[in-house]
Amino acid sequence: MKKIIALICAAALLCTLCVPAFAQNISDQLTEVMLAAKATLGIDDRYSDFTGSQDGDRWNLNWTDDNTELGVACGTDGTVYSYNLYQYNDFSGSAGSWNPRFPKASEGEVKAIADEFLGRVLTGEEGWVYDSEITGELERNGNDSLYLQGRLTYQGYPTDVRFSLTVDLTAEAVTNYYRYDAYMTFDGAQASTDSTVDQQTALEKLKGLVTVEPVYQVVQNGQMAKLVYRFTGLDGKVVRCSDGEILDTDEFFQEYARDGAAGESAMAYQSANTQLTEVELQGVARYEGALSAEELDQRVRAMEELGLTEEYELTSTSYYDDGTTLTANLNYARKLSAEELTQRYGDASVEGEESDTLGVTVNAATGALISLYTYQPGMLTKDRPAFTAADFQATADAFAQKYFPDQWANLKCTQVAEDVSMYSYTRTADFTYTRQYNGYSFYENSLTVSVDVDTGKIVSAGLDWNDGQEFEEPQGTLLTAQEALDAYLKALTLENGFVSVAKDSQQSDSVYEKVFCWRLYSDAGVYAVDAVTGETYGGYSGQESARFAYDDIAGNAHESEIATLGKYGVGFSGGQFQPDKAFTARDMLSMILQVSGYTGVEEMDYPDLVSSVSGLGKVEISGYSADDEITRAAFARLLVSLSGYGDVAQLSGIYNCAFADNDQVAQEDYGYVAIAYGLGLIQPDENGAIRAGETLTRGEAAAVLCNLLSRR
Repeated sequence: MKKIIALICAAALLCTLCVPAFAQNISDQLTEVMLAAKATLGIDDRYSDFTGSQDGDRWNLNWTDDNTELGVACGTDGTVYSYNLYQYNDFSGSAGSWNPRFPKASEGEVKAIADEFLGRVLTGEEGWVYDSEITGELERNGNDSLYLQGRLTYQGYPTDVRFSLTVDLTAEAVTNYYRYDAYMTFDGAQASTDSTVDQQTALEKLKGLVTVEPVYQVVQNGQMAKLVYRFTGLDGKVVRCSDGEILDTDEFFQEYARDGAAGESAMAYQSANTQLTEVELQGVARYEGALSAEELDQRVRAMEELGLTEEYELTSTSYYDDGTTLTANLNYARKLSAEELTQRYGDASVEGEESDTLGVTVNAATGALISLYTYQPGMLTKDRPAFTAADFQATADAFAQKYFPDQWANLKCTQVAEDVSMYSYTRTADFTYTRQYNGYSFYENSLTVSVDVDTGKIVSAGLDWNDGQEFEEPQGTLLTAQEALDAYLKALTLENGFVSVAKDSQQSDSVYEKVFCWRLYSDAGVYAVDAVTGETYGGYSGQESARFAYDDIAGNAHESEIATLGKYGVGFSGGQFQPDKAFTARDMLSMILQVSGYTGVEEMDYPDLVSSVSGLGKVEISGYSADDEITRAAFARLLVSLSGYGDVAQLSGIYNCAFADNDQVAQEDYGYVAIAYGLGLIQPDENGAIRAGETLTRGEAAAVLCNLLSRR
């Protein structure tokens, strides 16, 4: 471990962050900012190229040489907002190119490296506090790392500004750093900590904002939806300490120009090979029932609610096969007349052509509507009659019932909104219909419909639906809303701290100020409470833990290895590892991807698992089905091949490990088993037998993976 500079020494570096007042010309300003960044971050003179670009009061600085890229974003005052160091390595699939490892450093050592870095880049009254855990990223291609996240502090109080930081354990240095106020400009005023509001008063004010609703929600990995109490109303809400006023820090008026439906062109390719494989034939078969573009066009134009007059030209049609459903995308456009352009843009002169566009997605076999989106260019340059969205619900209801009849019986309108944008001529009444089960909403499945209030046309619609969704029937007496609220508040912390508030909430590029407030906060991001047990569910979006913990491994022979893998995100969700269960091909591929740094693999389809693992190295795994049980020899074959020794393992007559059951190891497996034994991945039992043909249990497989990841 290299010597870590003590934090007290960091104070000597603070002077390097002080950049003089704005230079008289841009080159002098860049020079001053660059010199400050080099001094603060210890950037040497090795680089062969440098570029700098300015965006407001931010500078993006980039250094490169033959195998290194370094990017730094900093303010004209010297504040470092991001730091990204990337070094190229040439891995060509040779032995050792797939080389996952457990991180070498302890959490304490990693924090010491991070502390030294943060002590240099944070100045004045800023400090930091880490989240409760460090997340490990298993070594890939010889470059293992650990990353941390946390919040900045100001005047010793926590703030709402988060940061993330990655420590490379080979270089024993920070390679990535980002603070999440990089897009904000602050007024620079000294923030006051004066307060007239006590803790209890603040708590009562915030509690009064909470809305409690029993809903179905998928709260863990998997498809099962549970009945929970969901809590809304606190997002962005704080109580200002100086006067007790409730502020909404998320209140911004955000305008955006809607993108028109993008046309897609289909290209046909001819092949000299006129024979199709079975897989190719299956893919072609899905197109046999597809309607032609002309037939689909007729069906879409028959949807009178869309207002597709003869002026609308079908500009493109494309088909998409996701493996289960064949869909078709039809794009329409209507050129605007000069009079329409003048009406929509007022007195502004408009050059070139503009068109109203409409994109429609339908089932290619039936023509059933799936979604649609309209873009009408223009600007809201003059007043138009006010409207009330609710007046258009009957129009939206009729459309939803007509074109989505299979879902309509289980839908309920849960949100009505008005949308007026200065960058689009369309004014819409927007309706969200949420799926219902047992009288409760399931917000993950919904239908949205938007009505143009000036024409009565349907300008957008979209269905998000899972026909196979499973719902858990609650077992036991439901908590009352008050009991659920009590459980929710118990999981939160009422804290004093600074929040970033826009001085003008009507402008997205507003200057911010630091305001001393009370707020209810949770590191875990608790958002729901089980409607029966009171268990809380949460997962902070900035740091979703990839760790697994189990309640069924105590006393198992491989308890330690299973727990260690779980710490680094290798294993199974749901709280049970099932260590004595047979190790299947799906288990094997999922865990291989996890040790390679992948997350979310449990939701992947089996063919995608096969494809992803095949991309890691020279391996052959197409012969397995998802539920095939994996033997010790089969696992050894995959690990040895991924590690780059597959060709060597196929050499015959050079291995003799003197296992007690040598004669029971298949000849085609012997080289792989021998190398796995030599690498320390598998061991003979107490009788000297390697048991190559025996099926592994999940626990035994965890031990093999731990052996792989523990090599040095």
